[in-house]
Amino acid sequence: MKKIILLSICLANACFAFGQAGESIYAISGNDLSLKSKFIETFPIEQGVTLTPYIFKKTETIFTSSTYGSFSLNFYRFKDYEDNPGEYNVIVLMKNGVNVLELKNSDGFEKISKYVREETSFFSVIELAINTYALIFTGTILASQPPMLSIVLIRNGQVKLVYNKPMYIKSISKQAGSFSMQLQANTLEYVYGNTPANEAKLHTIWWDGATLRFQ
Repeated sequence: MKKIILLSICLANACFAFGQAGESIYAISGNDLSLKSKFIETFPIEQGVTLTPYIFKKTETIFTSSTYGSFSLNFYRFKDYEDNPGEYNVIVLMKNGVNVLELKNSDGFEKISKYVREETSFFSVIELAINTYALIFTGTILASQPPMLSIVLIRNGQVKLVYNKPMYIKSISKQAGSFSMQLQANTLEYVYGNTPANEAKLHTIWWDGATLRFQ
């Protein structure tokens, strides 16, 4: 009972903080999850070169569900990309040993802990609700431009890339039943030392108790 009360308080605080503003980044109908194209851009992929065979780097277990089985990630480098930016170029999400989603990025994926002080590993995993998880990955910052922010949703055994846009992650706040992420869409340019020549375009992605929303 105490756990349920605490969860309700967390959700109430989230609703108070963000209200129902913004927009859900995907749509849900029953157990079906539909993507919204406005929240998904394609990864940069270098053309005219051979990227395969991929070079395997490591496997990392995400979690195991008594209902849906085990979920893990395989990380790879493109062929001849060892000296390029980023840690990996390919992330493969496996469900019970079967490939269910691939993320491929010529700019490379970077450790989220490199850019976000609250994080300690390569990616962030958040348990949003029962059988609902968000995986957060970031690309590499190149030429002072925002890297690709990728959010993979695992919901009732389904695996979908629900968000993929260039964004700096300013901070991540997460606890049981509560999650928010502060973002910046542009790079600040400065004149006369510390005086910014433009304004930061700030956004938030948060869990409202049912879906991830963007504002």
